[in-house]
Amino acid sequence: MPRKPNIIGKWKKPPKRAANSVDNSYTSPKQIELQEKRNEALNHRRDRKSFQEIAKAMNASISTVHGWVVDALKEIPRENAEEVLKMTLEELDEMQLAIKPKAKSGELQYQTATLSLMRERNKLMGLYPDTKGSGAGTVTINQDGNGKTTAIEVTFVEPVARDDDED
Repeated sequence: MPRKPNIIGKWKKPPKRAANSVDNSYTSPKQIELQEKRNEALNHRRDRKSFQEIAKAMNASISTVHGWVVDALKEIPRENAEEVLKMTLEELDEMQLAIKPKAKSGELQYQTATLSLMRERNKLMGLYPDTKGSGAGTVTINQDGNGKTTAIEVTFVEPVARDDDED
């Protein structure tokens, strides 16, 4: 590509083409470092660390760490992603078992926590979409003036068909 003068009349080099530039290739040092961070975050998550713990260990924000884990999950084989899903569901089961006796005894805060855990499990399993603010998929517990539960209102959405091959 021949050189062209700029507005002032000085000669300038043609811009680097993206395909020929090392700075933005998949093998650039920055991309390699990013992939290593994603893998490290995923390994921490596999070790059952919270996003807050991972963020502190990696000196990054929680949202950045979450993004790294999500991106890493997209790039790993389906079997490994299913392993992480299974681990997350097991953690939800453990939490629910820990509070189950108090929820059954009628303590509202534990019933609310149980319903939240159930909602999270259902979202992970694809039983209904995460519909923040629309009221779909919510569970409401009403109390009378004495603090006793008088009614439970449950609102669900119909399941949405999913293609198992979606990324």
